[in-house]
Amino acid sequence: MMRRKAKIETIPTGITDLDVYLRNGGLGAKELGVILAPTSRGKSMFLKHIAEHNLRRGKRPLIFTLEMSEDRYLERFDMSIANVTASELTEKEDHVASILEERENSFKGRLHIKEFGSKSVTVSKLIAYTEQLRIGGFFPDFIVVDYADELAAETSYKDERHNVSHTYKMLRG
Repeated sequence: MMRRKAKIETIPTGITDLDVYLRNGGLGAKELGVILAPTSRGKSMFLKHIAEHNLRRGKRPLIFTLEMSEDRYLERFDMSIANVTASELTEKEDHVASILEERENSFKGRLHIKEFGSKSVTVSKLIAYTEQLRIGGFFPDFIVVDYADELAAETSYKDERHNVSHTYKMLRG
């Protein structure tokens, strides 16, 4: 039996030492990457890094956040793009604004962040929201769900772990 040799488009993490271990250098269509770590260990920052790395590569990320506000996510992008710290973001506001204005054209219209409250949205609602964006002309190349455990269950299994399992299977598509 011959193996297919189709070129698979992937979304790399931007961390070379990790990407070499991922098949074809990143995650492909219908593949689900899950970042697990204890509280306050940088999961959201890592997801932002993946989105930003691919934004710089010309991709269009769609970020659903169930923990952090849209504004806070954008601040993290601003800090990274302008290469400033959190305190410099406010201390050097004019400097940051000029850097972001210079770079705006390279990123304009290619990043979409949507905040939802914890347990307020299901995977089906995320899919419907994504379809509305497509109708409006935004076609994401990949989707980041920050804090997928905070998605509302679409099933009502007695044991919560089965609800979570079902949610992750639905995220995979």
